[in-house]
Amino acid sequence: MTQAQVTELEEQLATLKGEFIAFQNDPEAMKARIAELESGEGNQPPEGDQKPSEVQPINYAGLKVDELRAVLTEKGIAFESGAKKDELLALIPKE
Repeated sequence: MTQAQVTELEEQLATLKGEFIAFQNDPEAMKARIAELESGEGNQPPEGDQKPSEVQPINYAGLKVDELRAVLTEKGIAFESGAKKDELLALIPKE
């Protein structure tokens, strides 16, 4: 596996972790997903069938400061320990 592939996979992992954090902090989204799964409408395609273009972008502005710090840390992006939310948001690369 090349370094470029490793880097790409690490970025995908950081993105998914950020999405998971955002999902955990949205009780309404969780309730909707549970209802979807219980009704049988939430069937997801096997992992290999999802194309990268189908991944929904994360609303980083909706994350808390601690969550933004976690996302930046996962992406390997350095930030000041006392950085404000706006400063942290500015460090996240545009997707």
